[in-house]
Amino acid sequence: MRNLLLAKIALCIYTLAHVGSSCIYAQNLIPNPRFELISDCQQALSNRNIELAPPWYNPNRASYNSNYYLAAKVCVPAAQWIDAPLSDGFIGTYSVYQTDAGKVVANQGTYASAPLVRTLEAGKYYWFKMKAIIANVGASNGSKQEQNSYGLLFSANRPSYVNQELLSIAQYQPQLIFTNRYYQERRTTSSGYTDNFAARQLMQGCFQAKGNEQFVTVGDFLHPNYTNRSSSLQFTDLSLTEMPDRIDLGPDTSICSGQKIQLNAHFSQYAPTYRWQDGSTDSTLSVTQSGLYSLTITCSCRTYTDSVRVAIRNPNLQIKTDTSVCQGSPITLIAGSGFDRYRWSDGSITPTLSVDKPGVYQVEVERFGCLARDSVQVYSSSECCQLYLPTAFTPNTDGINDEFSITTGCSDIIRELELLVYDRWGVVIFRSQDVKTGWNGNHQGIPCMVGPYTWQLHYTLPYKKSIVRQYQRGTVMLLH
Repeated sequence: MRNLLLAKIALCIYTLAHVGSSCIYAQNLIPNPRFELISDCQQALSNRNIELAPPWYNPNRASYNSNYYLAAKVCVPAAQWIDAPLSDGFIGTYSVYQTDAGKVVANQGTYASAPLVRTLEAGKYYWFKMKAIIANVGASNGSKQEQNSYGLLFSANRPSYVNQELLSIAQYQPQLIFTNRYYQERRTTSSGYTDNFAARQLMQGCFQAKGNEQFVTVGDFLHPNYTNRSSSLQFTDLSLTEMPDRIDLGPDTSICSGQKIQLNAHFSQYAPTYRWQDGSTDSTLSVTQSGLYSLTITCSCRTYTDSVRVAIRNPNLQIKTDTSVCQGSPITLIAGSGFDRYRWSDGSITPTLSVDKPGVYQVEVERFGCLARDSVQVYSSSECCQLYLPTAFTPNTDGINDEFSITTGCSDIIRELELLVYDRWGVVIFRSQDVKTGWNGNHQGIPCMVGPYTWQLHYTLPYKKSIVRQYQRGTVMLLH
């Protein structure tokens, strides 16, 4: 890192999640941004001359003293410096301004200037940021004036000022002036006294170039309200990058029904605020419905807008509603045409499926990369379920027509069955609740007399999502 002169700052603008992201590598236009390019560490420790961190230099006639120095973490262990929170190298500038009865009795400011890596273009927007510590020095019993006056001046010509006085905000018009986040906090300095200082902070902002700016100057600019000013600014990690001309949410796109995408607008490098068309202010927006989605990003110096249209792709699968089937008489389930792929629950891959048994049948289809699923409940049909009972039987154990029993091809769907047989006096002599159990012609173990006997049969059958109660009656002749 010591020989680092230029830096590349990666700016990534993320678009639709499934589309991907693109990164623009923006060049840092500030040379030696961490002041690690130290030509002589020994000299840096002894006279703290800013010119030891080329190409940085002092643009005015302010003298170097204990309050104006270049220090580098690469040269000195951090524990030996009160400003150790600033990593790597840093530069410190000092300013003092005092009046007595309206007369200026002290006016001194130190600055740091450097040529930019390249000339700024007219009309382009640029973003600057740096880490900094502000200290109102020498104020052991109170704070000095804290005004919004620390800033940057970008100029076309090499800055050179004839005296050591503070540069006036009104006269020089710096492009960036930072809000000094002042904290009433005490620290003990290396000189043994306490002062009030603002903790390490990030100073950042943007501006539009007029064109041909080739130099940057950092420091304290004289505020009109100054009467009693004594302050220092220590800073490092400077960067100046050209801002994108626009944001891009990507091309119009589509998603599958039931899915979602996330519109991303990560733009945090420029401390933005976000506002989507629905009023939400997050950097991302989850989308599950079709429509036009727009985003406005506001930075301190400009506003970006973009929009993207999202469509929902729906394979529109609708197979036949719940139906019924007679065992042995198959029906055909149709998933529809025009899909790229079919897969039924039994593994079939055709648009249709022939079934002859009750159950739940599911199909999955694919079109344009989107999946859709549907299912149909196939019930046993009561309309084709018949129960037959003989008009006569011969319980003589010859193996032929020995029982009075039910014959049916749909015994698996019969429920709540009850078969009753009566004698000539109306007395129940046989009862069965099993479709497979018939009457053998006996009552209480004794063979019944030859003759006619009446019977009744009660049972239920399913019909789609309901049940149908059935009743049959008749006469059977018992023969020997």
